[in-house]
Amino acid sequence: MTATSYFSQASVARPPQLGGGQWQLSNLLPITVLFGKNGSGKSLLLRAWRDSSVATTHYVIPERTGGMGFEPSYMQQQIDPNTRRQQSTRNYLIEYRQHVVARIQAYFVARGSTRSGQLPGDPAELERLLSSLLPDFAIELIGANPPYKLNRAETQQAVPDVDQLSSGEAQVLTLALDLLTIAAI
Repeated sequence: MTATSYFSQASVARPPQLGGGQWQLSNLLPITVLFGKNGSGKSLLLRAWRDSSVATTHYVIPERTGGMGFEPSYMQQQIDPNTRRQQSTRNYLIEYRQHVVARIQAYFVARGSTRSGQLPGDPAELERLLSSLLPDFAIELIGANPPYKLNRAETQQAVPDVDQLSSGEAQVLTLALDLLTIAAI
C-alpha cells in the first residue's frame, strides 16, 4: 500500500458474540466515520481490522489522557507497529497524549529531520493540516524536546501546556497528531 492509496473495501472477521462470519466493508474513503450505539461492535470491528494488517492500520484509542510532555522512553514503542497494536488492545492507554507526542519524534526518526522537499511527508504539510483543524493555533513540529511548539495564531502567545487549552481543543490536537503522525510514519 502506498502513502496515497487506501482500502476501498475490506473483509474483517466478526467475533462469535456478534454472530461470527465476516464484516464486509465497501465504498470506504480515506476518512470513514463509524456511528453506532454503544456495544454495537464498532471498537471490535476496528480492532479486528487493525489485527488483520498491523503494519498499515492504526486504531485510535478513545480515552485520551495525560499531559502533552515528551517522554523519550515512549518513542521506541511508537516506532514499532506491534507495540502500538498491543497498546491499543484496550480502550485506554495511560499517558496517551505523551505517547502521541513521542510519536512526533518517531516520525522524525522514520523520515529524517530535514524540511527539504527531498523526503516524503514534509512536516510543513502536517503543520498545515493541523492548523486547518485548529485554526486558532499555529503548530511547529521540531526534532527537539519537546518536539512541537504550539502558539495562539492571533497573538503568537506560546501554549506550553495542554491544560491551557479547552478540553475540545486538547482532544482535537491530540487526535489530529495521532492520525497525522501515524499516517506520515
